[in-house]
Amino acid sequence: MQIKKIITGMLVAVLVLLVVPQVKAQEFMSVAELRPGMQGVARTVITGDTIEEFDVEILGIMPQQGPTGGSLILIKTSGPLIERTGGIAQGMSGSPVYIDGKLVGAIAYGWGMTDSTVGMLTPIGEMLKLFDTMAQADAKALELEKIKLQEKKTEQNKEEQTSSVAQGEEKSITKELAAAVQDFFPETTEKAALINKMQPKSTALMASGFTQRGLSFLQERLKVYNLTAQEVGNVAGSVSDKPLEPGSAVSADLVKGDLNLGALGTVTYVDQGRVLAFGHPFLKLGDVDYFMSRAWMLTSVKSIASPFKLGVVGEPIGRIKQDRGAGIAGVLGRSPKIIPVLVKVHDRDKGTEREFALQILSSELLSKVLIESSVYNLVDRVLDRNGEGSALVSFNIVADNLPAERKISRKNMFYSQNNITGATTGELYAGMNLLADNRFEKINIVHVDVDVDVTSECKLAKIISAKPGQEKVKAGEKFEIAVKIQPYRGKAQTKIIEYTIPEKFPKGKASLMVRGGASIAWIQAMIKQQQRDSSFLQEEMTRNKSLVQIVDEFNNQDNNQDIVVDILPNFPKEKNNGKQIKKALSNTQNENNPLEMLNPLAGVNNNKTFSSILFGSPFKKAVPTEYLVNGDTMVMVEVE
Repeated sequence: MQIKKIITGMLVAVLVLLVVPQVKAQEFMSVAELRPGMQGVARTVITGDTIEEFDVEILGIMPQQGPTGGSLILIKTSGPLIERTGGIAQGMSGSPVYIDGKLVGAIAYGWGMTDSTVGMLTPIGEMLKLFDTMAQADAKALELEKIKLQEKKTEQNKEEQTSSVAQGEEKSITKELAAAVQDFFPETTEKAALINKMQPKSTALMASGFTQRGLSFLQERLKVYNLTAQEVGNVAGSVSDKPLEPGSAVSADLVKGDLNLGALGTVTYVDQGRVLAFGHPFLKLGDVDYFMSRAWMLTSVKSIASPFKLGVVGEPIGRIKQDRGAGIAGVLGRSPKIIPVLVKVHDRDKGTEREFALQILSSELLSKVLIESSVYNLVDRVLDRNGEGSALVSFNIVADNLPAERKISRKNMFYSQNNITGATTGELYAGMNLLADNRFEKINIVHVDVDVDVTSECKLAKIISAKPGQEKVKAGEKFEIAVKIQPYRGKAQTKIIEYTIPEKFPKGKASLMVRGGASIAWIQAMIKQQQRDSSFLQEEMTRNKSLVQIVDEFNNQDNNQDIVVDILPNFPKEKNNGKQIKKALSNTQNENNPLEMLNPLAGVNNNKTFSSILFGSPFKKAVPTEYLVNGDTMVMVEVE
């Protein structure tokens, strides 16, 4: 009976094959077959999701001028569609060109400030290689996943071994970034000057949900990637449900959710769920994981510099896995790896609170920039104003493979006299950058949440004085320090802080620094900015430290709203206790000796002195206030 069902099913399948017309496999035309004067057609979308055609004439071949060393095909376009657009528009990249029904390649490049009807094709032969590269990358990723699973099983059998045995490849994000924005063409011929002036016919990003200031902030961050962005908003009813086919509009997306950001282009070729598009790089980052989405075109805008399409990014339909010289390649029906980002913004002046949800691509290179820019925009959207303010910013960056179940977690207050929105994102970027650029292993961020609480009030205060409750204390004894602070345009307040002298502290005078958490914030801000600009300082700051130490150090740095009490690194040089101090600090190689952190000469070559200044000693006590606290003073007590 079971065999009969199987046979019946097979017969039905055969009948279906006979009845349903078979789609003819797409034929290709090689560069060697092309001749000047050949006529063809190209396909693209200008309005909505309707594919239209325009005429193409082959003008010649540019050998060895392609981004991968192959040829480019010089063409001239014409027809009613080209008259409407004013030439080859940005967003037409990927438009397939056919001669006698055979696919020749994809429109990819043109020239600005000149005849926009002339452009270049990337040959389809070069683009098809992306499928092979994608398959090889998938096979490699599968093999690495098997290795990781095996390592995980091995580690689970070792109770005392908690750290990962797999070391990620050491790499410089700065070098990777430099490679990502290289010129697309080698200067190998006399035509190089002309070639280098060509523009890929994409890559203006379509942004929706961004404010004017938010978009300007994003533009500034994208400069290094040679990208621009245009706000297009959301248009009611602008949704396409058509399957992708050659000529369809497609988007390579970086951000989705309450904000959207993606690059528009055109589909070149679809084969069994695999997609080729653009005909040139988007960011040229090799193995990638972007959203692949439908797009709805609004119009095409004529421009002297270069015509361009305007469109709206639609729903995701797959993932883009390759971004190389010949174009982008991806697969339908699969989702990319993303970072969920939840942002809550509270404007105390208006009494409003908004929550936002984003999906941002997971990329060591791009995620930190996209998350920073997105948070900036959402804060700006809620505040709807410029100028002065104070903000309490909390964030958590959670990863699935940080050692010892660590996460990046901060709660800090910031103030700005003229741009409070801009003050809210710097530390978040620093935390993302710390993980992205660490030298130990690749960190898989699985979730980011951000909470921003803003008021227009100036929440500044300065330490005026500090006085101990007693002049003599014993080692290990707790005592009180009365700290007087002066809020901006407010009445002076006294905060009582309990502090404990270290148990093994030698007899004699102890010098305590009482400081506002913001008193060294300018140093930390300078370092964070330099770490943004260069990986060298990041490497120097983290030399001889484990990833756990680096994360803990970041999490435990002073908060601007804290009053901090700490023992000064330099000791008094009385004869009576000099030998005791020297003995206590003698073993500078012993990391278990906390007094080593107080030695101004210990660890000169391993950054411990610098770290003790920036992050404090193990005996630091921090007490939060409702103000951003500046200023410092000294307290002296006698240790009996």
